[in-house]
Amino acid sequence: MASVRRLNAKDPKSPWICEYTDAAGKRRRETPKTGLKKDAEAIKRRVETELQSGQHVAISQTIGIRDAADLWLKSGEDKVRSGIIGECTWRGFRSIIDSSIIPRFGNRPIKDLTFTDVEAWHSDLLRRLKPVTAKNHLLALKQIEDFAGKRGFTKRNIVKQVLAEVRYGGKSQIKTFRMEQVQLLLRLVDELNITNQRKTTNVRGYFMLKAAVQLAAFCGLRMGEIWGLTVGCVDMERGVLKIRHSLTQLDQLKGPKTKAGNRDIPMPRRVQETVAEWCRRFYVTNERGLIFRMPGGSMVTPRNFRSNYWVPLLQRAGLHDAADTMHFHALRHFAASLMIELGLPLTDVASLLGHEKFDMTLQVYAHPIVGGNRRHEAFERIASALAAPAENDVDATMPPKLLISEARPIATA
Repeated sequence: MASVRRLNAKDPKSPWICEYTDAAGKRRRETPKTGLKKDAEAIKRRVETELQSGQHVAISQTIGIRDAADLWLKSGEDKVRSGIIGECTWRGFRSIIDSSIIPRFGNRPIKDLTFTDVEAWHSDLLRRLKPVTAKNHLLALKQIEDFAGKRGFTKRNIVKQVLAEVRYGGKSQIKTFRMEQVQLLLRLVDELNITNQRKTTNVRGYFMLKAAVQLAAFCGLRMGEIWGLTVGCVDMERGVLKIRHSLTQLDQLKGPKTKAGNRDIPMPRRVQETVAEWCRRFYVTNERGLIFRMPGGSMVTPRNFRSNYWVPLLQRAGLHDAADTMHFHALRHFAASLMIELGLPLTDVASLLGHEKFDMTLQVYAHPIVGGNRRHEAFERIASALAAPAENDVDATMPPKLLISEARPIATA
């Protein structure tokens, strides 16, 4: 139990202190800044509550939120250098910490962070930021709190509790392509290459577009993984792509977020032929062996690819909507959904996409790509199987049952 007394019993002006024994049996002392008895008693109540719940950390064993953030950022620098995380990601976190977390919480001991503190901060963020951006701020603070918890600076999970209560609304339906739309895109990139070869107009650029569309639609690769492909990662003999890293917007190769990101993906013959022809005709020698580079050896920037190749392709296909354009990443969504639609086991689909758990694959990609007809047919088959009696159980005295297959279809709008 904790107790309150004056630091010097003989001095009436001596500050009041709280003394207690921690969970490890060590005697500790905490002095309120005011030195007042009421504040020492408040410390006593807090310490006793924390000791009872197993969440107590002595003031001498914790650090301020600013210091915790600095330590976390330094560990992030090491991960950037080793390629575990991208520098863009690290810079994004740094910006959030400098502009939002430190101004709000400063040097407050991280062990004293409360639910009310974080909830009020998040409410303020929502008044000036989009919900997804406000959530990213919470996630940055959670990273710092988790980092501090692993090192004994706090025993709480305050930000995790706030995130559990925050409701941002359901995830919007992922906008992806239909089968006939992807077939049209594939046909158009072939036509563009044939036409421009005759005109000798940007043959290289359109062939790069063809390769990128095929790698995303057939193999489910992300854009960063496509630009991060190296010569050593393409096994033409086995027809396999070895995904080991992706290229960031800063032209840096980084490793996957999880071990599942390291994966081997089969290459259809059509993709093999396209990649082989690209390497034969357009490959630019570079130190990292990156397959897709600009003629001068620089990276293919997302903005350049989008504005000069992807959007014109969508416009040519009649699929471009300036207010709600289809992202290149939608081809990966299509590939994943088609794998599921064609009956590939979910565990295999998750592995091919680089997901650590297949439940993520279900949540993100298992949406219908052929409308509701397939599901309606499945329910009809289920009903037929349950409604059809076993041959030996048929009662001859009963009138014959109408089979579902004989029923008149319900008209749909």
